[in-house]
Amino acid sequence: MGAPGYARMSFADAKGKVKYFLLKGDYLERIYTIREGEEVEEKGLFAVVVDENNREAARHYIARGSIVKVQDNTHISKGDLIASPKSDDHVVISDWDPYSEPIIAEADGVVKFQDIIVGVTAVESFDE
Repeated sequence: MGAPGYARMSFADAKGKVKYFLLKGDYLERIYTIREGEEVEEKGLFAVVVDENNREAARHYIARGSIVKVQDNTHISKGDLIASPKSDDHVVISDWDPYSEPIIAEADGVVKFQDIIVGVTAVESFDE
């Protein structure tokens, strides 16, 4: 989900060591050339956080145009910033399931629906 091609803040979902991989067809190829502060120019870059047994604990897609904030093979904690957008011009502020209809409002609050009658004002359907 999310907006394709837009960089986003990527925070670690787990603690461990960061290793970078590039998507090549149907597999991930390990790359060792990613340096802190570099702009991502390739499509398909993933930052994988591995635990002390070298098992994948979390995987983060790093969009083209992002700036890498963590050197390859660096130990990180949960919540540490891995990558961020180059500028605030193309920051994703929200994403949602493309098969739902989100309600975006300028004010906090609760949305209440009224006068909904199944089969008359609303139809319930299931995708199978």
